[in-house]
Amino acid sequence: MVNATVAILTLNSSKTIFRCLNNLVQFDEIIILDGGSIDSTLKIAKRFNCKIINQKKVFKFSNKRIKNFSEARNFILEKAKHDLILMLDSDEVLYQSNLNKIDFLSKSKIMKKKYYCFLIPRVPNLKNSVYKETNLFPNFQPRLIYKSNVQKYIKNVHEKPIPINSRLKQLKLKDIYINFSVELSNIQIKKKFEYYSSIEKKMIHENFFTAMHFIFYGLLLLFKMYLKILLYKKSNKKMIIFEKKMIKTRIFYLYSLLIYKLKISKKFTRDD
Repeated sequence: MVNATVAILTLNSSKTIFRCLNNLVQFDEIIILDGGSIDSTLKIAKRFNCKIINQKKVFKFSNKRIKNFSEARNFILEKAKHDLILMLDSDEVLYQSNLNKIDFLSKSKIMKKKYYCFLIPRVPNLKNSVYKETNLFPNFQPRLIYKSNVQKYIKNVHEKPIPINSRLKQLKLKDIYINFSVELSNIQIKKKFEYYSSIEKKMIHENFFTAMHFIFYGLLLLFKMYLKILLYKKSNKKMIIFEKKMIKTRIFYLYSLLIYKLKISKKFTRDD
């Protein structure tokens, strides 16, 4: 048994949650933080003895989708039984071969003194084939944390943990993988970015410089991603199609945020 907590955000996730949970049975605690599912999500979760917790209304839009991911993550910090927490999405799968490493981290006092979070590589799955290296993947995200070393999560979306002191560091773990599906239609990808955009627009009202930094840093990353597609030869044709599709959609997403920001700035200037 791995003495760590897995935390999963769900909302009508019945199509993917079984595969996600089936690779987590050796964890001592699995928390399902549910937004109000009306499909079989919770029925499946109960089969795996998950601890089911309802999301607070303050976390969500009227359509039940999360509007502040940091508040949801901070709520998980309060509810988790174990100090080591793995944050997963309901459509992701953890490689079972990674469990020994996670178990080691849950027990290591030395690692806990040095680090507050671990960056986990996410790798794409296309047509039941997993690609550990492509032009754009793996991408590393802060998914494994020691809650005792984390002050809180910040940002409504693209959230990140903040350490309790500056001495604590992050560490990339290359021998742990999270698998996610890239078999998304153009409409699904567009809806995903529109959802994130709706959250970002709310954040734009709150802090001008943070919003502009996010937009221009995002555009710089997209430029680097496009160069990788041109220069590297790690992806097959099907994966390149997805990579280009993702870049194109994200350009539109960031451009729409920039236009929205400029409109708000002009309005405030006229009002002054």
